Amino acid sequence: MLLAAGALVVAGGIACVAGRRAAHVAGGAALLLAASPLLADPMPGAILIAERVVGAALAGELLWLALRGRVVAGSSSLGWSPLALIGIAAFAAGIGAQRIVPGAGPPEALGTALALFVVAAMAVAARPDGVHAGLAALVLVAATGAVRLALSGSTSALESLLVAGLGVAAAGTVALLVPRPEFTPAEPAPDDADPLSWVAIGLDAGAPARRGSVAGGTVVTGKRGGGPSRTGRLR
Repeated sequence: MLLAAGALVVAGGIACVAGRRAAHVAGGAALLLAASPLLADPMPGAILIAERVVGAALAGELLWLALRGRVVAGSSSLGWSPLALIGIAAFAAGIGAQRIVPGAGPPEALGTALALFVVAAMAVAARPDGVHAGLAALVLVAATGAVRLALSGSTSALESLLVAGLGVAAAGTVALLVPRPEFTPAEPAPDDADPLSWVAIGLDAGAPARRGSVAGGTVVTGKRGGGPSRTGRLR
């Protein structure tokens, strides 16, 4: 059970920093924050799990609203497979380190924490801008919570609420740092009722005169359907 919970948390962290779509980033962040309390031994109560699930859902919603419709480069340039291999190696090293630095919590929590620290470090080293640094900080929030579980055992409801709040704050910071698209006013459509609105001015002075063209400095205009034409000199 603890191994499965650790695998879910690390997978969520990798999706958060390596996702190329807004849904992947938001879903990874929500999974990362929601599955973190499952690393405790014994299993936390229903109220504590509910706090973390609500916080994870809110953080994921903030990220999805901020990133939807935009191209997500991903915090890490390594991709899913290299990060997964690095995370597995760090997870195994963390479980082995529990024997050297014994704590009150399960070794799976320390392995998960070490894997998340490595994933966050790889994300910051690859693209150290504001948005990707914020996503790495979100992974670090879950990593510090896992370290707390590994060294001191189960957390209280207040501590769990604090970790959930930090996760929401990190997601909100990322949402504020996402650049907004620049909208330019569209050109008005030509009015068919105005015979001059669809006139095109040719740039080739040597071309023969035609509707909407320039020939020898004279603008020749006309209506559709063979209507009368008008000419005027350019000044």
